[in-house]
Amino acid sequence: MKKTISDVKYEEKIKRLINTAYHVCKSECPFTDYSKLIVLQEKNGLDMGNFYRSDNACRRFVKTVYDDLVSTPLGMLRTDVNFFTILIDGATDVSVTENELIYIRLLQDGIPANKYFSIEDVESADSAGVLNSINEAFDRHGLPDWKEKLIGFGSDGASVNLGNRSGVAKQIKDEVLHLIITHCVAYRLELAANNAIKHHKIMLEIQDILQHMYKHYHYSPKALRELRKLAEALEEKILKPTNLSGTCWLPFIESALHVLVVDFRVILAYFEHVESRTGSAEVQGQAHFISKKLKENKFLYLTFFVLDILKVLNILSKTMQRDDLTLSQLFDALTTAHPSLAELRSTNGNQLSNFLSEHGENYATIKQEMLDLICKALDDRFGPTEKVPLLLAAAKLTDFNDWLKDIQNLATFGQEQLNLLLQHFQDILNRSGCDLKLSKMNGLISKHTSTDTNQQTSAHFLLMTILKLDSRICCSCWRSYSEASKYLVDVLNLINEVQREDCLDKIIESVQKQQLSSTLIDRSVCEQAVQECNTDQDESDNVFGVIDAFAVPRFTYVTDRKKFIESDTVGIPPPCLHGTAEDKNRLFTNKYTMLLQRTQRHDLFTPPVIGAQMDQNSKKFQLKPIEYLLGSTAKLGEIIVLGMLTQLKEGKWYLEDPTGVVQIDLSEASFQNGLFTENCFVLAEGWYEDKIFHINAFGFPPPEPAKTTRSYFGNINFFGGFGNQCAKASSKLRQIEQDNEDAMFVFLSDVWLDQVKVMEKLRILFAGYADFPPTCFYIMWKFSIITPG
Repeated sequence: MKKTISDVKYEEKIKRLINTAYHVCKSECPFTDYSKLIVLQEKNGLDMGNFYRSDNACRRFVKTVYDDLVSTPLGMLRTDVNFFTILIDGATDVSVTENELIYIRLLQDGIPANKYFSIEDVESADSAGVLNSINEAFDRHGLPDWKEKLIGFGSDGASVNLGNRSGVAKQIKDEVLHLIITHCVAYRLELAANNAIKHHKIMLEIQDILQHMYKHYHYSPKALRELRKLAEALEEKILKPTNLSGTCWLPFIESALHVLVVDFRVILAYFEHVESRTGSAEVQGQAHFISKKLKENKFLYLTFFVLDILKVLNILSKTMQRDDLTLSQLFDALTTAHPSLAELRSTNGNQLSNFLSEHGENYATIKQEMLDLICKALDDRFGPTEKVPLLLAAAKLTDFNDWLKDIQNLATFGQEQLNLLLQHFQDILNRSGCDLKLSKMNGLISKHTSTDTNQQTSAHFLLMTILKLDSRICCSCWRSYSEASKYLVDVLNLINEVQREDCLDKIIESVQKQQLSSTLIDRSVCEQAVQECNTDQDESDNVFGVIDAFAVPRFTYVTDRKKFIESDTVGIPPPCLHGTAEDKNRLFTNKYTMLLQRTQRHDLFTPPVIGAQMDQNSKKFQLKPIEYLLGSTAKLGEIIVLGMLTQLKEGKWYLEDPTGVVQIDLSEASFQNGLFTENCFVLAEGWYEDKIFHINAFGFPPPEPAKTTRSYFGNINFFGGFGNQCAKASSKLRQIEQDNEDAMFVFLSDVWLDQVKVMEKLRILFAGYADFPPTCFYIMWKFSIITPG
């Protein structure tokens, strides 16, 4: 039935009223504010109607929104979901009543999602009371047999939840033997960081000063006004010091530390002013303590260093807070965090590098202590989890990068891990309809494929692919990819059995080349892969390509992610004809970063594997940043530095990197063959004493074969043109090259087409090649002997 104009207007009024009621509830305002907000919106020109304007109407709207919020996961639990996890957390409402929040974690459109389920009053705050509230919630929603689909339980580390003897998780696991119990990873990270800070005096001092600053300005509007006036006098912008407490503590302490670093000049001037004036002895004492610390070079150095540590931990924290986090992503994030922290031992982060550009001291021992505490705390909190065989098996099967390297062994990849998971979840898989009597791999598809033999064969090949691409475990993966799998089965059925496996390999290879945003493979990805395989036949039409120099893609190596990313993505502006000083700085910095990551991968500079037998003839070296030299007062021997050769003063040469500049002595240096120019990057070996780096050997960073580079970064097309992969990786182009060994290209430069003699010679040249013409002539600039202009 077609809606009239009056119907549409009425719906718009109802939407505004519901949104207003939602805002009242979301902001924790009393329902009596509802009618006031309606009047305000009418003053702004909105038509709110004449009905549903009371606080009772607001209460009914909120109830409707709540019911709708719960209905989605409830419907999924009743019909679509075979497996789910419950997440619980204690809460206290405004009436100081103990409540238990219950969420469910399930797959929605193939992606993990956390859904609100219920909030329950808890009669007693012990494990029996919490478990009873959970049972009542499911019973009230008509799901008394909820434990039959339960596979996981997550909560904070309170003993009432995770106690080994009588915790809620233990009581549920007594009934659900395959239950996976998880202590909230984001909360564990907070505990690890907090524990490390408590055991280090300086980190604890930094935290105390941040807390003192927040309280000083938060509880005294006068102090905040004075701070802002002082900032105006100094022509500085000021940020208000922030609190350290919050749902997730790490982002708050990083934010507070960032404010201190940015507003350091103004904050120090303010506390020096408070210290010098007459007033409360307590306030003056705090001001004296803070200003004294802020003027200590050691304290400042380590403050900047802690900020670099927190940036690494905050990235890890944000990853752990993602709703769609999987085990493989969690383990990858932890694996990435450890090298990032280890890198801070020898290479300073951005914040500390900025500080060291003005100060030369180095507190390597204290840095080492801080990093050791952080790493130990992470190992203590997450080490046991990373050793659980069942979780490792699930992570391996859902790790996109892991299976990608074993592409030639798809049939056997992950078989041991899959068997372990199938054995652990055997009971719940049988209840969900999976036929485990077939082979472990085929059992996952036995219920969902046709009885036709050809279709089952296709599906068998298909599932070997899907199991490597999916981010879930067991038969839930088939539900995630029902459309994609059916589409590929239909495509593969059109191909004879002899070519079917080769075609599937090509589809897998095409999927690998795509820029995937996640490990989940949907139908659109499969369709694109099939389309690319079909167009491969016409790839010979694109054997040659002319690439505009201004259209070549620009990539920047991002140290945190250890990969090349398009410059536009990381916020680097496009090039312009007349660059700025910042562009020049970026040019040399990017060049240094690219050479550094390449050099560190060389066999001479890669650290030995722990436990491996070392060859007596092989020797490993370690690159040192220039700040390592500048921060030492003792003589340093056998130092290798990567830096840019510069001449800052007439007749004096220096080495420069992002961490500092050091003067060098080349009087006894032996040079590698090559041309050394100003602003070129070199590897220098020697010894350091009295602020002079005495060079013994001078050379260039080692080159790296293209094959090695591609093994680390994949087949990225750095040069542009047609295709998303580099031409070197194209099997079609390789075959064309092999089939045309006699192909020849002729390059001509400075062909002056305005000269008669040149045109005559061209005719002779073309006539000479007439009997055996080359594949292509390339005629390059310039084409006129007379330069225009």
